[in-house]
Amino acid sequence: ITMLRMKLYCAQKKPDMDYIPPRVKLSDETFVFVDGKWVSETYNQPPFASQQKHYNKKMQNDWTLWEENKALWEENKALRIENKALREENKTLQCLRTQNKAIQVIYDETLQQVLQKENKPFPIFRDRNIGFQVSQENKALQVVREKNMALQVLREETQAVPVFQKETQAVQVFQKETQKKSNSVQDIWEESKAVPVQEENKASPGIQEENVALQAVQKLNQTLQTLLKENQTLLEEKKAIQVLQEENKVFWEENNKMKLQLTVVKGTVSEIMARMEILQKELNEARQVLVNEYQQGEMCSLALKTC
Repeated sequence: ITMLRMKLYCAQKKPDMDYIPPRVKLSDETFVFVDGKWVSETYNQPPFASQQKHYNKKMQNDWTLWEENKALWEENKALRIENKALREENKTLQCLRTQNKAIQVIYDETLQQVLQKENKPFPIFRDRNIGFQVSQENKALQVVREKNMALQVLREETQAVPVFQKETQAVQVFQKETQKKSNSVQDIWEESKAVPVQEENKASPGIQEENVALQAVQKLNQTLQTLLKENQTLLEEKKAIQVLQEENKVFWEENNKMKLQLTVVKGTVSEIMARMEILQKELNEARQVLVNEYQQGEMCSLALKTC
């Protein structure tokens, strides 16, 4: 115990440069606390002052290392606490994800049913439907773009061809053809620009349908929220009903026990009544016998008197 106290004292007190190590005398030997150990003084005797200074520096370094170790231990403890809290949060998030998945499945099923009844597209595929309408209405623009791409490829190829004196005429002919094609493409582009505004107005019903679908989705979301609230109330009522059923079971069991006891009591009462009737019959018979004997005695006494 004394050694432990000295260790704690040395750990709490910061050593200075003129450090004097603690000493404990047990029986005939004295022990010195050096490098975290108790060593006999006979084996640890620094003979010179230089060695004593070196020893004090070493003790100071050991003290700083101990303080660093303590700080790291405290940081490790705090990190463990944070890790534990994060694990608990992860568990709660996983539970919430499972609940949200179930709700999303119900939500998607109800949305699909309502939209199938109204013959409207599902809002997730809006972009695809819009792209399909645009592709049907603007086929001319797509053709023009494809022709422009082909012309760009041909121009790149013509730039890469080496120019010689013999092939200059062929290149000029090719350039004329490309110019003719580009002019035809420009004509097609101007025709496509001259498309009436009715085609643009055709796209507006699709947007209106999407707005209607969004309104239907919002209404469904509101109904789902109300249904969830009602479901919670129903679950609470169900729990209360279960508690009442358990109490009712207990009362039924007690009632059955009371009925059994009642039947036992009725049986005992009927046995007592039968015994009472038997006793009454025996008493009546005994009375008749006594009355007969009394009458005979009186008759005998009268006969004796007359004699």
